[in-house]
Amino acid sequence: MSKLSTLASMTATVAVCACLARPAMPSPATLALYDANAPRADAVASPGARHVNGGTSSAMTPIGDFVRSRSAQLQFCYQETRAANPSLAGSVTIGVLLAADGTVTRADVLRRTWEGRGVAEAESCALTKVRGWKFPPTDGPATRPYSFSAVFTR
Repeated sequence: MSKLSTLASMTATVAVCACLARPAMPSPATLALYDANAPRADAVASPGARHVNGGTSSAMTPIGDFVRSRSAQLQFCYQETRAANPSLAGSVTIGVLLAADGTVTRADVLRRTWEGRGVAEAESCALTKVRGWKFPPTDGPATRPYSFSAVFTR
């Protein structure tokens, strides 16, 4: 019976450690910050904004181009982390809140499908990079949400 109890204890410890090593998913309140369709107190649609799926969209192509032009920075985070954790692979969706001048006021991981060790390190690096970006300014709400995904494969 002693061996069984030791085995059960070790299994529970491993399970707890695995949970602690993986970053927590964002809270519903955090996810709501990035919901482009949610009513926002500071959101006033600009005259040139067009409606997309019930939300407003102004100049999404320049923002997408901006993110794609900086994808090498996110790839760097992945490659540096993967060097120590070869099994790391998957995708991450990052949400940013942007001020009208393009400054990142907040960045969070909204979704992840990572596998392997190094998730926390890769995400921390990516969020640090994204928080330092200055997106193209737009005429529009004082703060606007935007999200994008990055896929990393071995």
